[in-house]
Amino acid sequence: MPKDNVITFSTAKDPHVHARKETKVKAIRQRFEDCFPLASKAKKKRKKKTKQLKKH
Repeated sequence: MPKDNVITFSTAKDPHVHARKETKVKAIRQRFEDCFPLASKAKKKRKKKTKQLKKH
């Protein structure tokens, strides 16, 4: 058996641990956004109000 094909427990476990942490972060982020909605990324363009000169 060549030594090149040896898989350690930690290298096999790392991707799964990362995936579990990512799903947990996504769930927490979703709950946070439900409670405190973030500002929308696309802001509406508003027209500037022009000051009208008062006529006497």
